[in-house]
Amino acid sequence: MNVADLFGAASNGDCDKIRSLLEEGMDVDAKDEDDHGCTALHHAAKAGHCPAIELLLDRGAKIDAINTKGMTALHYAAMNCHCAAIALLLDQGADVEIWDHDCRTALHFAASSDERMSSPQPLYKFVFGCADYSHHLQVSPEKHRCDAISLLLDGGADMDFKDRYDYTPLHYDAYEGDNDAIRLLLNRGTEFHEQNIYGQTVLHITAFHGHNDTVKLWLDRGVDIAAMDNMCRTALAVAARHGHHETVKLLCSRDGNLAAKGTHDSCTPLLDAARNGYCKVIDVSLTLAVTLGENCSGNTALHAAIPHGGLKTVTHLLGLGVEVNARNKDGKDGGWTALDHALHWEDFTIA
Repeated sequence: MNVADLFGAASNGDCDKIRSLLEEGMDVDAKDEDDHGCTALHHAAKAGHCPAIELLLDRGAKIDAINTKGMTALHYAAMNCHCAAIALLLDQGADVEIWDHDCRTALHFAASSDERMSSPQPLYKFVFGCADYSHHLQVSPEKHRCDAISLLLDGGADMDFKDRYDYTPLHYDAYEGDNDAIRLLLNRGTEFHEQNIYGQTVLHITAFHGHNDTVKLWLDRGVDIAAMDNMCRTALAVAARHGHHETVKLLCSRDGNLAAKGTHDSCTPLLDAARNGYCKVIDVSLTLAVTLGENCSGNTALHAAIPHGGLKTVTHLLGLGVEVNARNKDGKDGGWTALDHALHWEDFTIA
């Protein structure tokens, strides 16, 4: 009798096999050491097999058993937006407010579930600094997200509960750019001016990913376009820094300032764009007649493009007629030109 058979049967929704194994004396709450200590109930909920969930609960499975990540069966059902499983677990008394080791409730998981979590920069690793749970996703659940969120809210979930990094479920939906889910939470009265521990608003997070329709939604709702994160960056600076030129244009049309200097390093959004090699953002400035400017060290866009922006960006800037002999405030003899900067970084192609 192998306990792995129980986990496999639960994952496959094989009630006959589950029943047979339990009648042979297998522990209904046995933990899967190969999968973070998940029980059979976790596995059944992850796959959304309601008959298997009912059978396991009838046989005494602990509905709120947690694995080594602090996750319950409800977390897994919510992660995959298995609405029938969510409803069943809530009806059977599952605790909707249990949070995992990163302080995420089932509502956080429902708000963020998407196949994009399995990308090279998954949600929990890149944006939130948490563990990657993408391997637990069974399907692309986006079309069921609103239903899952509604079920959890009706079951008493706290829509403004903050995780370890002060992200609410609304921050997670901002990451996804899911306007339907966002409107659902807003219509339920969620707070939308909250900042996470990095000082980011929902507008910062949306601008980071270039979700233009969602950016419009936030602006229409009155989210502060001038709010700065802990690095003194506005949402416009974030969009420029990551090359979302259409988002940059949108924010500028709503009074965003491309020439504004952040107080952290006096760097403008345009200098950030040049530093990261985003020529299309630089071109936006031309259509708006915005000067490229310089930071507190006197570095121009041409300085900023070396070494990270690359030859393409430097060539683009030179084609726009930027001052090639402008000096910054570094070094001796009146500061460095872009050429000095290139030689310092041993970028002889640019030099």
